[in-house]
Amino acid sequence: MVIEPSRKWVGRVAAEFVVIVLGVLVALAVDRYVGVRAESERATDALRALQEDLVASAEALRAANEGYERQSRTLMWLVNFPSDGSVQFPADSIFRVRLAAYQTSSYSPILRTHEALVSTGSLSLLGSEIQFGLADVNRSSANYLNFRAQTTETWMFTLMPVYMRVLGAEPTTTEVVGALADREFHAAMLTRARSLGLTALQGESLSAQMDSLLVLVETELRSEEHTSELQ
Repeated sequence: MVIEPSRKWVGRVAAEFVVIVLGVLVALAVDRYVGVRAESERATDALRALQEDLVASAEALRAANEGYERQSRTLMWLVNFPSDGSVQFPADSIFRVRLAAYQTSSYSPILRTHEALVSTGSLSLLGSEIQFGLADVNRSSANYLNFRAQTTETWMFTLMPVYMRVLGAEPTTTEVVGALADREFHAAMLTRARSLGLTALQGESLSAQMDSLLVLVETELRSEEHTSELQ
């Protein structure tokens, strides 16, 4: 004789099954919640670190741009100074001219966060729009640094020898005015002034790109922080 299970036993099995299923679903939901929250926290940390890098890079770049603009203006003033002796050359301007000719910025972008995210395969934490913006900024930074390197090389190997031949290390005001009548010296200083001005213009364009990217990062950061608060 076959004994059919009682309704009570069937009900108990069904209830236990429901409890198990609900437990699994709750566990999965908790794991997903924890995973999403952890991912959000990682994204927030990455955005904050990138924000710090961009702010520091932008400040350093602005300082470099101001220096190049100042140097360019000084050398343009020099090449336009009367060489006929009708105007006395200011003695305190000799050091300023030498500094304008020789000084080179040591600016380089801060890439700590970007390199760390790439090395760990976590660049996707930033979102596609910020990734594209960051790629554009890095590409423009490379172009800027290459242009600066070229102008520095031109100065070191082409223009500076002319400067040293005509003026030497410690020129007097009379020697500076006399040097302006030297066509090769005049052309060398004009080339140097223009290259410094172009470097500043490229730096300003790069600075604008950084500012735009920084706006994107700050907007995304506020969104991530708001999401974290809701969770």
